[in-house]
Amino acid sequence: MVSQESFNEAKAEYEELVSTKIPENKIAIQVARDHGDLKENSEYKMARQDQDILLSRKSELEIDLSRARVTDFTEATTDNVGIGCIVHLKEGSTGKEQRYSILGAWDSDPDNDVLSYKTPLAQALLGKEPGATVSTKIGGNEEQWTILSIARWLDAK
Repeated sequence: MVSQESFNEAKAEYEELVSTKIPENKIAIQVARDHGDLKENSEYKMARQDQDILLSRKSELEIDLSRARVTDFTEATTDNVGIGCIVHLKEGSTGKEQRYSILGAWDSDPDNDVLSYKTPLAQALLGKEPGATVSTKIGGNEEQWTILSIARWLDAK
């Protein structure tokens, strides 16, 4: 599940690869090939490595885009934590309160407290109701989180 915005970004990256970067790389390979001896031609080797990376990314994006389910998060509720919710949490070790938006797989933005539903914390929270406590173990550190409240992301937008 992904937002329309993140889907559009991935699609734009794919289109740029196909229409610009891969054709430019083909030209770079041909130019390097024209320089002669391919065994000792570092330009050619680098262009071929770039080609492998570009084609790999193209393939990865094709798979991701074909599997993606675009959502507008309208189905989110405040009954329990789901994709499209803002969760108000209390950190057990410090008592510090934190709000996280739980959005689509490609929407992660930790600097703005947006988590992909695939992150360990979001996975622990999904389906839980206000008042529930969950544990996470990230980087060898275990933490307890208590859900104080749940809001819809769309309502706060």
